[in-house]
Amino acid sequence: MIISDPGYALAGKFDPMLPLGLTLSTDGVRTVTTFDETRDAAEYLDALPEDEIFTEKTKKHLISLLEDRMAGFGYDTEIVFATEYVLESRPDVDRSVIRTDTEPLLPEHGYDNLTECEPDPLGEGLLCFGTVIDGKIVSAAAENPHSPDDTVIDIGVETADGHTGNGYGASNTASLAYYLLDPGIKVTYIAEDDNIASVKIAEKVGFTPGTRELRVVCRKR
Repeated sequence: MIISDPGYALAGKFDPMLPLGLTLSTDGVRTVTTFDETRDAAEYLDALPEDEIFTEKTKKHLISLLEDRMAGFGYDTEIVFATEYVLESRPDVDRSVIRTDTEPLLPEHGYDNLTECEPDPLGEGLLCFGTVIDGKIVSAAAENPHSPDDTVIDIGVETADGHTGNGYGASNTASLAYYLLDPGIKVTYIAEDDNIASVKIAEKVGFTPGTRELRVVCRKR
């Protein structure tokens, strides 16, 4: 199924721009979203055999279709494969990865933050767990914005350069997910397939792989 959004234009000033994407659910349902200007690439993706979607061949073909076109609008183009990982209940969380130095974070703590994962930046009551060393947040997992009645909550995690490999990301992610999970609530976490560290966090915490995604990501030059 192709969903076209005529309300946006590639000539806009968005950065990054996501003009084309595909999701493939675990039961094989495929949805392609596209701007009008990338409709031909969307039709190519919609017609692909399922086992050919997430391949280097597909990446190369999409680049050949879109790279020059997007360059004309002032963007560089990247094709990203990602997986949405899912947790459905607290018993699924591997609490053995939670470190004793993981703590809930609030904006009023006033810590310097070495990550881009901000504790509740808009004051919406969103949760964040992190690792603080010498007054600096070196790793954090935060709840992404959502409606109060949402039953699926997405979270993100980041660990600063120089502090990876210590289990901080898995610890903070597990703590946040465990706190958020209630009956009827699912927690999701999206990791790019080639980000091995991020994929390992999902696996360590106890997430199971769900929907797969292909994204065309265009960033202004």
